[in-house]
Amino acid sequence: MIWPALFEALTGIGEDGTLEPVLAESWHFEDDTTWVFTIKDGIRFSNGEPFDAHAAAATINYLLTDEGRVFSVYREVRNVAQATARDRLTLEVKTTQPDSMIPGRLAGVRILPPKYFAEVGADAFALKPHGTGSFMVDRWETGRANLVKNPYAWRPAQIDAITYTAAPDSTARTQALLSGAVDIAYDLGATDVPRIEQAGARIDYRTRAAVQMWQFVTEVESPLQDKRVRQALNYATNIEVIVAALLQGVTVATGQVAARGTFGYDPGYQALPLRPSQGACLVVRSRLPGRFHDSVPGCLVERRGRISLYSSGPGLKTGRRSGRAHPSAVQQNRCKVFTVRPGTPWLSI
Repeated sequence: MIWPALFEALTGIGEDGTLEPVLAESWHFEDDTTWVFTIKDGIRFSNGEPFDAHAAAATINYLLTDEGRVFSVYREVRNVAQATARDRLTLEVKTTQPDSMIPGRLAGVRILPPKYFAEVGADAFALKPHGTGSFMVDRWETGRANLVKNPYAWRPAQIDAITYTAAPDSTARTQALLSGAVDIAYDLGATDVPRIEQAGARIDYRTRAAVQMWQFVTEVESPLQDKRVRQALNYATNIEVIVAALLQGVTVATGQVAARGTFGYDPGYQALPLRPSQGACLVVRSRLPGRFHDSVPGCLVERRGRISLYSSGPGLKTGRRSGRAHPSAVQQNRCKVFTVRPGTPWLSI
């Protein structure tokens, strides 16, 4: 959380997930591989060095060198061939192939003062950094950073100083907040929200352009190699309950990897609905050999105290003992319905 206070990029992601100008005034593409950015005038780095198109070009081009590629931010400019300052306030970015996401990618590239960076090098710069942000570093300590106002900031700070203290986990951060050791704590656990609110603290939520998901490993032999099993797990997972109970309702359920407001997001796409019975049928049809303890319970349907398993035959195993369930007259999708007593720890076909 320190870097946004010190550095800025040409563009930024707004609270609603849309792309916004920061150090760039505007941008457009001239052809399939040429983007042109108009730079804001009158901005300086915290060491007094002027920010302009030359500074932006120098930062981007540094990331394209062998020395710059070691930084993770290189992935944002991997399609860039070269950045050039046409004049003091006009930046040209050439790409190796058409890339409509360049303005968004550059939101992750924070611009550095080129003269100072060239003089001290990357290691010394990390100890005494300068940017165009509202604050500048006063002192680094182990697990602690003291920031003061940037006297040249084009967006002046509203307070004189900030002290950042590292805390190892959300529990420690919550305790520091409740004890008064800190005034603001970031990245708290959702389960801590009620306790924090009861103490009279205010919770502010920030939008993140990210999707949290479970990924299925299909590279090794397992039931998950069958598409029907993966679909069944989706049908059997109540995402709305997870959001409400575990995440305190502060986010929304989705069925796609692109976050709302980002490139590739499809507002018309609907996630698989909660249909445990349909998921159970898919599991049966996949003809799983052996037991599938972790996922079969999610494919069961409980109605009025009875647990139903959709199966293609009368035989099934329950718990640690074998038995035969009595099929009812109900059929759905060619799968007979069997009922067993509630409380069965697992079921396998």
